Amino acid sequence: MSEDFQNNFSWSNSRLSTFKSCKRKYYFDYYGFWDGWEDEAPERKKPSTG
Repeated sequence: MSEDFQNNFSWSNSRLSTFKSCKRKYYFDYYGFWDGWEDEAPERKKPSTG
């Protein structure tokens, strides 16, 4: 299913603000959890259910 979607690079003022404030948050908000919906995704990528 992930071949149907692409995480294309884009930029905005809100992304820049997140990047400047916390690079770790930026990574996880925009890239770190990509493909987390896949059944075989590692647990760290799956959304929390709590």
